[in-house]
Formats: sequence, structure tokens, C-alpha cells
Amino acid sequence: MRIWAILIGMILMVGAYAKPQDSAARQDAIWDEIDMQMIAFSDYWFHEGDFPKVIQVLRFRYELHPDDWEAVSDLGWMLESTDRPEEALSMYVRYRKEYPARRDAAYSEAEFYFRNKAYAKVPPLVEPELNKRPHPNMYRWLAHAYDKLGRFRDSIRVWDVLIGLDPTDQAAKNNRERVRKKLQGPNS
Repeated sequence: MRIWAILIGMILMVGAYAKPQDSAARQDAIWDEIDMQMIAFSDYWFHEGDFPKVIQVLRFRYELHPDDWEAVSDLGWMLESTDRPEEALSMYVRYRKEYPARRDAAYSEAEFYFRNKAYAKVPPLVEPELNKRPHPNMYRWLAHAYDKLGRFRDSIRVWDVLIGLDPTDQAAKNNRERVRKKLQGPNS
């Protein structure tokens, strides 16, 4: 209950000091300040080790900004860190389904599956996302997942796409060669 009193106090305080005369601009300034304060409070409580308060603030922030990937990923990370992976995954899935056109729509869900070694779930989730030119990690997770699943040609194909996007990515080149050797067999 105390957190809500703090947030309401912040709203009133910011409202009193907001400078823009335009009503919409003033409201935007107020909400931006509230968002910054929520982030500051969650950082403070995180460093104090008060994870229930951090999660409470992050849940509030997520409900205010369900379309904000950072709000989703921050709360998801805290939920995973406090042994609530199912809650985090349900948020990641919800975000992907509610904002399918976003470049980062499947990012957190794909990362979750990859980190939890659910490699078979990565390709059907990530492969359709490649047309959005997602974050390079999505290509890495997909290529590694194909490798782990024994789908070496697909892995090489994805490494080639990533290298085409960033020819300086030496780690991708090394991984492509490692997989190529697997495809050629043990005597190569």
C-alpha cells in the first residue's frame, strides 16, 4: 500500500511543477517523470534487495506500458530471477501476440527458450521473424538451435545471413566453420 502512496505523491508533485502549458504535453511530461521515478525506485529497491517491491513497481510499469519491450523484459527478468519462469514466459508470449509487427516481438520468448535449452521451440518462433531483420542475437539463437537439433545446413544458412548483415562478425564466421566441419563429417 505504501508504494501506491508514493506513486500518487509523485503524480501530484510532478503535476504541480510541470511547465508545458499544452494539456497533452503536460500529461506526457507527467507520465515521463512518473516512469523515470518508477525506474529509480525499482533500481533503489533492487540494490536494497527488496525484490517484492521491485516486482510490484515493474508490474505497475508494465501495465502502464504493455507495448514497451523494456517494461516487459525488465519484469520478465525479475520474475525469472525469483524462480517464476512461467509468469515471465506468459508475459513474453503475450507481448509477441499483442505486438506481432514489432521487430522485437519474439525476442524475449526466443531468448527464454534458448537459455532453457528448448531448442526445438526456437526455429518455428524465430524463422518467421527474420524478415523483420531482428536483433543479431535472434540469428545466433536460431543458428545454434539448428546446430543443437542436428540441422546443420539450416544452421549454416542462418550463419551466412548473419555474416551477410555484418561481415565483420568473426564469431559468426567461426561458428559457421565449426558447423561446416560437422556437416562434412569426422574425417574432414
